Amino acid sequence: MDQNKHSIANFAALKTAIVNSEEELLKELLSKIPMQELEMRLLAPQSLFEKIV
Repeated sequence: MDQNKHSIANFAALKTAIVNSEEELLKELLSKIPMQELEMRLLAPQSLFEKIV
């Protein structure tokens, strides 16, 4: 899996962990996603976000 697909998979898992209130998984995933990428995806307009994911 290339880096971009891996990042997208991690971010999707992060969203699922938040929805399911899985605190330990959330901590683990947050340690794997670079802060810059996390900020970019969280601050992106919804239409842009949907194109990324």
